[in-house]
Amino acid sequence: MIQKEATGREPESSLLIEPAFLSKLSVVDNDQALGERVSEHLAHKIVRRIADLESHTQRIILHAKLQNPEAIYGALLDLFIALGDKGFLIRQRMLNMVAKVIERTHYTQLLGVLERGITSDEQLPCTPYSMLCGSFVGVRPLVYKSSIDEIEARSPLEEARDFIDSGMIDEGRKLLESSVLLDRANEALNVELLEIYRHTQDEEAFNNMFAKLDDRPLAAIEEWNSLNDFFEKSEVSI
Repeated sequence: MIQKEATGREPESSLLIEPAFLSKLSVVDNDQALGERVSEHLAHKIVRRIADLESHTQRIILHAKLQNPEAIYGALLDLFIALGDKGFLIRQRMLNMVAKVIERTHYTQLLGVLERGITSDEQLPCTPYSMLCGSFVGVRPLVYKSSIDEIEARSPLEEARDFIDSGMIDEGRKLLESSVLLDRANEALNVELLEIYRHTQDEEAFNNMFAKLDDRPLAAIEEWNSLNDFFEKSEVSI
């Protein structure tokens, strides 16, 4: 039976991830050994840099491609541990994406901690496929705290760029929008957000955000006005 998404909808069939990586996945269709080597490479990258969101998401997608439910759970568990109570959107998106192939019990367990995130004293089943919670199967406390500390030390701009680099443009945009509203004078946040609007040609999102700023941004003012003029002229030409 097809499981529902965390939002109550049917799971999405695809996810915007780096196209170059998606193209490589077709190579592992008939080569299990190759898929395992790629997975091992991604796992080592995660151990070296726990907050490497791109490697986390690629590893989950790879195991989904290989139809390995236990490995999918291990990769998801590592993502949840690495993010702690951060990155709700990326945790939700990845869990939804594999809802049809992950074991129902594992899906339910991760869904249960989706809203609050995994805490240092959380108890969830470990698996040999997890690089961050131990090398055995069983129920034990998850005490990996350094990953959460690393995420907390990262700026909103760094987190947003991780989303964008992983192909999760909407998540990156939403994080930047909320960050700009909290820190309107931050030039770097404004410029990065405008670059997304320009790249995606998302006039609706731009207009909504421009309205929230009362048409008076406090940073990158010329860039905001220039993009606003561009969208207005586009409407006229249509």
